[in-house]
Amino acid sequence: MKKFTLSVIAAMASVMSLWAYDAENLYVVGSGCSAGWNPDGALEMTKVENNVFTWQGELSSKGEFKFIMAHDWHPSITCDFNTENQGNETVVGGETYNLFVRPDDSTGKDNKFQVAVSGIYTLNVDLNNMKMAAVLDEMIEEPVEIYLVGNASKGGWDLQNALKQKFTLLDNGHYSWSGELTLEDADNADSGRFRFITAAEWWPSYTTANEEADENVGIGTYDLRYCETAPEPQSAFRINASGLYFIDLDLENMQMTISEKEETLFVIGNALNGISRNQAWDLSWASPCTPTGKPHEFSWNNFLFSEDEEGLPTQFRFLSSDTDWDGFVSATAENEEIEIGGTYELAPISNADWKFTVPAEGFYHFIVNTADLTFTVSDGAGVESVKTDNSCVKVNGLTITVEGAEADVFDTMGRAIAAKAANITLPAAGIYFVAVDGKVLKIAAK
Repeated sequence: MKKFTLSVIAAMASVMSLWAYDAENLYVVGSGCSAGWNPDGALEMTKVENNVFTWQGELSSKGEFKFIMAHDWHPSITCDFNTENQGNETVVGGETYNLFVRPDDSTGKDNKFQVAVSGIYTLNVDLNNMKMAAVLDEMIEEPVEIYLVGNASKGGWDLQNALKQKFTLLDNGHYSWSGELTLEDADNADSGRFRFITAAEWWPSYTTANEEADENVGIGTYDLRYCETAPEPQSAFRINASGLYFIDLDLENMQMTISEKEETLFVIGNALNGISRNQAWDLSWASPCTPTGKPHEFSWNNFLFSEDEEGLPTQFRFLSSDTDWDGFVSATAENEEIEIGGTYELAPISNADWKFTVPAEGFYHFIVNTADLTFTVSDGAGVESVKTDNSCVKVNGLTITVEGAEADVFDTMGRAIAAKAANITLPAAGIYFVAVDGKVLKIAAK
């Protein structure tokens, strides 16, 4: 009986991708399109007829995409989960592909589509026959990507880790990166070396213009050399002291500029604002910590929510900057719960992105030491400060002060408390919404 049941289940799974699926709406989502992995920003397709949709837009070969039926992860529609190696399916213009419905996380594999070349595509989806046809309307030449590789960086000489040390494209031929460079042993000529690659391949590479030997570098500007294949010797840059640095690459003029970077620390997560997890993990919500004056020590004092608007436990962790996701997480477990008086171990973010949770809403005070990799929790003062792009909203008791802008304030019933005001006195303790700089902040007044 058990064998028969498993056989039936397997048979059902094998034909599931052939079922028609009714949908009123269909959206494109994923890192390969402008929506990113944000279901709320998913790109709406045009409904042509019942269960038939079309969409035209830009898709990148460096990202993935699939389809969702609402601004939520499930149900989703992606490539047939029986594809070879259970991986992403490569999309080529002019071809047609089978589709698969994932009603929940437990069904099939979460594989995605990935276009072979970047360009403007027309995607025609027929859910009656569970097929997707792709048309490449126009190819797009994407700018080169730059990554840091070498034992001076935390990724070392590992090509896959180097992909996490990605430079930001500022404009054509101009790239920027910030982070830690380490010289572990000044007496070891192989220590502190680095150069730049364009993919998870050793060559081509940008490196020192010195063709004879490694070049020792510090604060300053240095010439670059482009190597299509491995030169002899394989010279590289060598940092002369461990520290935090900005690296600016000007590929038009073939120069690298290194400058000093001050250490920063931020708190991020929906524990800060009480909104859903899908919306809260956005770098624009990062809340800055304050240096205490002691080396590698930061202070943070603010209000934390214990549940989000969907009633789920909130989360938070620490960022090294507000421009990328590098930072610190729990060294112990996923969803480690903090408490007043507790001390917790941190770990640099790696494959285990473990976050912290909050047992009860209230004001908390953190002291974080990024060298010792610890942070302590104590009672926080009743002052909340939330920064947006152009303003700062402060809450002290029943008083809201807005610096750099004016705000509208509403209670949880949607009733207006204040309009276009910079100094607001609230009628009572409770939860309020502050609309400022195009954002809506959820704050607690006590």
